[in-house]
Amino acid sequence: MRMIGILFGIVVGVHAGASIRWQGNYDKALAQARAENKALMVLVVKPASAASNQFLTRLRHFPKLIDRVNRRWVSVIAMDDHRRNYPNELYYTTTYPTLFWVDPRDERFLTSPVTATPETLRHALVNLKPLRRYP
Repeated sequence: MRMIGILFGIVVGVHAGASIRWQGNYDKALAQARAENKALMVLVVKPASAASNQFLTRLRHFPKLIDRVNRRWVSVIAMDDHRRNYPNELYYTTTYPTLFWVDPRDERFLTSPVTATPETLRHALVNLKPLRRYP
């Protein structure tokens, strides 16, 4: 019985670590991205959207990708619902889930928005250059 408890703890620990560190507050995420000189990755989801839920569920199967995302960008998840926890006029979309990459210094898009899939995350890791430091 003790062995089952230990194995359960290891499995839960591994899965708990395999997650993108999503910020729920856009303004705090923007401030963190500025402080760390990292681009901001904004994921706009619709809570009742099956595609949004599927994307977030599928990500768990890509721990190396998750680790690279966490090292490269500050990530914020924006819910397109009545609360609007982000500037929706800047991140307007009718397709869910959608990913935006933004320079936190001036909130300029670094690339066109894309439909969120693990493949589009991989593509962005390869093609989007890290932000350069400015004095």
